[in-house]
Amino acid sequence: MAKEKKVRIYTLTQVSLAVITALLLGVIANSTGIYNWAHNLSEGGIKDFVMYTVKPFYILTRNLQLTKPYETVRKEFKNLAGMEEDIGFIATYDGESGNDGESGYEPEATPPIDAGEKYSFYIPTACSLIDNNPNPVPSPGLTPAPEGTPTPSSAISLLKKLTENFTRELPFKDLTVHSPKTPLKILFIGDSFIQEGVSMSFVRLIKGDDRITTEKFARYSSGLSRPDYYNWPAKAREIFSRGTYDVVIGMLGMNDAQDFRDNGKIYRYGSQGWFDVYRKRTFEFFTILEKNSKKVYWIGAPPMRASVYNNKMQKLAEIYRSVCEQMNKMDFVDTVPIYGDKNGKFREYMKIDGKLVKVRAKDGTHWTIQGAVLVSEEILNRIRKDFTFSIEENETPKAANKTDSNLPADEQAKGTPGEEIPAL
Repeated sequence: MAKEKKVRIYTLTQVSLAVITALLLGVIANSTGIYNWAHNLSEGGIKDFVMYTVKPFYILTRNLQLTKPYETVRKEFKNLAGMEEDIGFIATYDGESGNDGESGYEPEATPPIDAGEKYSFYIPTACSLIDNNPNPVPSPGLTPAPEGTPTPSSAISLLKKLTENFTRELPFKDLTVHSPKTPLKILFIGDSFIQEGVSMSFVRLIKGDDRITTEKFARYSSGLSRPDYYNWPAKAREIFSRGTYDVVIGMLGMNDAQDFRDNGKIYRYGSQGWFDVYRKRTFEFFTILEKNSKKVYWIGAPPMRASVYNNKMQKLAEIYRSVCEQMNKMDFVDTVPIYGDKNGKFREYMKIDGKLVKVRAKDGTHWTIQGAVLVSEEILNRIRKDFTFSIEENETPKAANKTDSNLPADEQAKGTPGEEIPAL
């Protein structure tokens, strides 16, 4: 008599668990592709919901490098097959493709600036328009929901808060061990605050540590407002085409509160259009920095002595902070708590280690070298938390520092701190 074959019967629970596990593994393996797909959805409530659902998985898997095996196999297969990267569901924008911002990725339209004092930002969507309408009119044939019933936008707002808190708490940690043989490469980029303050004080702090090397590209009186005078996005692409960096430390904006021209139209500082265009430029510039480094630390302006100028600088700082929060690998370094008094106002002297130290220059704008040490210490502490360094005995460290090697010496010194560039 033939032996009966045993048929294994799976329960609905087991089948469900297997399907859920397979889906979860698929999401983990291709989280960048899914995030990119969600990013390209049409603006509206559906995109908001999908983005805030997918983003935690995307950031978590990228930080833990769980997507690397799948991406490596896929890339090698494409190379062997002679295929180009497709633009579809599994196409990825991982911050590494290309070296000049020409990979086909286009930043989404930036939201307008709120008319409020603090220049807070919001993204107008179909659902948010419901919230902003005090007397929504129901469609014909529909019964209005009872008072207190959560609206779709309320659910999305709650999900947004939960996911933003979750993703902010995910610590960035680079697992590469940086040693004298494989030092952490830092790029300083910016205006006179970088040229004369931050970079010099930072190099003093790391003197004797050859696990870190620095390079500096700075230009007086430069910024994002006047690419006709100095084009930072173009310069950044040029810099990154010649070399790679682990960290970018940047600061601009001191010369940016002025009128500028964009696509043939002049925008007056303080107008709604000016802030819209400036924020878009900031987003595009920060995208270049982020995609060409592991981490970016962007420094906001400290309190200024002149109240009118201070108000302008703090409004720009709010733009930088807001755009940094949109990025995955950028930290905004707020200097107001470091240099301001208890009310966040300008102070020329500070008590450090029991001694009164002059931290701001006589122009009421720049830092002294001793003053710049404070923000450099803050950034160095963050770097030590975010990156891994070797502990070796008998090291004879010697910090390396380079100036802007692609600019002639006379051009590096061109201009003076705070110099006004020619007006339009």
